[in-house]
Formats: sequence, C-alpha cells, structure tokens
Amino acid sequence: MRYSSTLVTILACSLLSCYPTYNWRLVQTEQYGWEALFPAKPKRNSRKIIIRNQSKQAVIKMDRYSVALNQMDFILDVISFEGEMSNIGGSLKGYVNKMLRNNLNIPLEVKMVDGVMIEGFIGKGESKPVAMILKHLSNDYSIVRGVAVGSPHNFKSDKAEFFLNSIN
Repeated sequence: MRYSSTLVTILACSLLSCYPTYNWRLVQTEQYGWEALFPAKPKRNSRKIIIRNQSKQAVIKMDRYSVALNQMDFILDVISFEGEMSNIGGSLKGYVNKMLRNNLNIPLEVKMVDGVMIEGFIGKGESKPVAMILKHLSNDYSIVRGVAVGSPHNFKSDKAEFFLNSIN
C-alpha cells in the first residue's frame, strides 16, 4: 500500500513536469519554400476549396501547419490556386481574409490589418472571445498567412509577434 501511494506521487509529479513550453523549431514548406519558427512540432493538413463565382470556378489548395500551445494557436496557411485568379472576382488575400472574418465572427467595420491585434469570437450563442494577430506574404505562386490566435486574457503578444516575424 505504501509503495502504491509513492508510485502515484511520482507519476503525478512527472505529469506536472510535462507542462508544455515553447520549443521553437524551423518548419519549411515543401513546395513553395516558405518557412516559419513554430513553438512546437506542427500538425499539417491539406485541403482544396472550390470557389464558384457566377459561371466560372477556381480551386484553392491550402496547406495548414498548426500548433496549439498554452491556450494559443499558431497557424501557417500556405495557399495556392489552380486556374486564373480572375475567376474569384478579387484577390486571393481578400478571399482568405473573408473566410477568416466569417470563421471568427469579426465585424465588417474592423479592418484586417497585418500586425495589429484584432478581436472576434468563436461560435454562435455562447461564444468565446478571441484575439489574433496576422501577417500575409506572397510570391508568384502562393500566398502565406500566419495567424496567432487565443483568448484575450491568455494572448501572449510577444510569442505571437516572434512567430509572425519569423515567416519568410
């Protein structure tokens, strides 16, 4: 009995010592050459989005690298398109910002400016407030968007800015 309580104490202490810390690592995208420093090893997801605009359509490919750490999300979206951009009736940056605005319920009067903290909320009814800072870069083949998002009281601006400034 005495050994089991000691074992439980040792296990509890070892679990508490596993609290996540920032372990910055360089991540490079495979196809377009973008890179960023993430606070931990990111997960990668890919998807294609079909945009229908009148009789034409365009396809966007989005590779998302993301880390959730200390109640913040660090996201790098690498976005490329198939077909002509004129098919979506505007800029790719404008389109992906509109999607982000819708996802985070950001009012239309709030400008989506790189490097400025923006507030919104997730969900309908019982929603949770969020704060975010974003950054966009582009080349001839793709656009990259970095987003750091978290609840306003847990948002760490210095970590968000370090992540976003590392994107190139």
